[in-house]
Amino acid sequence: KNLRLHSTTDRAPHIAPRARAFAAMAPEDAHANDHSAARSQSAERARAPANAAPKRTKSNKGLKLINKLARDAVDDAAGALTRGFSFTKQRITKQMKRLNVGRASRRTKQMRRLWTKVHRGNRLGTADGDVLTNHLGLCLQLAFTAQSRGASGDDSGGGEAAEETVKREVYAVKKMEMANGELLPNFSYTVEAPKKFEELRLLWGMDAHSYRSAFAIPDVRTVCDDVQTQNGEIRGNMRTETGKLEATSTSLRVISQALASGKSRSWFFCSEDGTLLVKTCNVAEKRTLLKMLPEYTEYVRENSTVSMLPQFYGLYTIKFNGTRPLSFIVMNYWFASTKIIQKRFDLKGSTFGRRASARELAKGSACIYKDNDFREEDAVHTRHSQNICDVLKKDSEFLAKRNLIDYSLVFGEYQAVTPTDIFEANKAFEEFETDHADWKDQRAAAIAVAESDEGKSDTNSLADSDAVSEKSEEFLMLEKASMFTPFLHDVARLNQLRMVNKPKGAVFCGIIDILTEWGPRKKLERFFTSQICCGRDVSCQRPDVYAKRFSAFMNQNVFLPAIKHATEDDDVGFTLAER
Repeated sequence: KNLRLHSTTDRAPHIAPRARAFAAMAPEDAHANDHSAARSQSAERARAPANAAPKRTKSNKGLKLINKLARDAVDDAAGALTRGFSFTKQRITKQMKRLNVGRASRRTKQMRRLWTKVHRGNRLGTADGDVLTNHLGLCLQLAFTAQSRGASGDDSGGGEAAEETVKREVYAVKKMEMANGELLPNFSYTVEAPKKFEELRLLWGMDAHSYRSAFAIPDVRTVCDDVQTQNGEIRGNMRTETGKLEATSTSLRVISQALASGKSRSWFFCSEDGTLLVKTCNVAEKRTLLKMLPEYTEYVRENSTVSMLPQFYGLYTIKFNGTRPLSFIVMNYWFASTKIIQKRFDLKGSTFGRRASARELAKGSACIYKDNDFREEDAVHTRHSQNICDVLKKDSEFLAKRNLIDYSLVFGEYQAVTPTDIFEANKAFEEFETDHADWKDQRAAAIAVAESDEGKSDTNSLADSDAVSEKSEEFLMLEKASMFTPFLHDVARLNQLRMVNKPKGAVFCGIIDILTEWGPRKKLERFFTSQICCGRDVSCQRPDVYAKRFSAFMNQNVFLPAIKHATEDDDVGFTLAER
């Protein structure tokens, strides 16, 4: 307030004439006026009471404060740029060479492998520079990649039988120093149902190496000490082999509530390679997942190659000292493809209020459209439409029996642009729509070619020696048994993707948000919304009604029978089955 940021003539109208009159005075008159003003001010101070507040005097403290803040802001920005994460391949390479010249070549190869896994247009989140978010991301990475199998072998006392009865593992991390000398806050993490989720990862075709490498911190190996088993819980302390964390920033990217679509209050984290999602969950969702875990595991065992249910890989809880615990679910990302997704939908089967808002439309290419935005040209015409609808019906019936609602189908469209991509899309569509007797042999040959090609170009992290040993015949059999036809560089994630081929593109789809139970709160919501909206097709419905509406919408609007093309200008060189 003490700074004079405007000229005298720009101030209030009643001040401007006095200023102009003062400026027109002669120098000696102005000097005399200054003396008279000083005498009048001293007289006023003498007449003022002793307890009166002193009048405000001119000072340059405000200017000094602004300069100090500007210098601090510049220093903080420079530090953020030094410690931050760049989103372009060239800047990543330059940054790694500048900060760590000795390991620049190896790190560049790792970045190149990560870059080719998922298209940059499908990658989610940003590298948040907030200190709390950065610390939370590092703690999550330590929890996801920590190995406790070898440390707990002698203390469990029961071998495999004892491991089967373990409900959770709890480990404390204290005084963990980062590379810049700062200390991570003391925390503890809980691994819920470790054996069951390990079995689920195998059923979904996610090997241990791929899971660890998605969240791994370079050059960090963890050790668990003082491990004890009591009442079905394994407890201990976790540390690194060197006693120090050779990292200053997390590789996880955050998707805040403002950036997430829909009305979800969850925060999302995305792995560095973009293949896995980490979602916060509340106590009710955590309880629901643990309750349905045995039935969910059996269902996945029977339908792992075709089911479109979300693939849960782990459930963790982080507890910092003096704060409430935070629970996180690790799951697959349905759009983790090397092909860019141009248009996205979130489909529930409801029609009331299901349209993308202005705030969502402002996101541009990242916008997620709703049911009323779905047009006839967005539908998929395929020979496998009935099989796909049967799978969705079976999944929705499974959820209805568990009293679950509010789930939806994410639907992403990919359209080939370049001649090479169009040729590849046409060949994949031809294989998908043609009933070859030897399709399994062709799929096995395609997998072998893709693996050899990725191994030569060093673009797949599974080409490492440890990963090759874990790539067992069970995973190859799962890949061969899938009815979906992947693109060449998506073969490694065939079990984590559900795609339907089109003549010049494809559609990636899958079910999300299945952990909402039909309880008293949802019953009240159904009652009031149906009364206020005069019985319209609101989203909240009973589980059986919700499942029937969901499967009917998919059957009537999304996945339709193939159309016969009889013209000579047809892009596909064969005739599809009649509708």
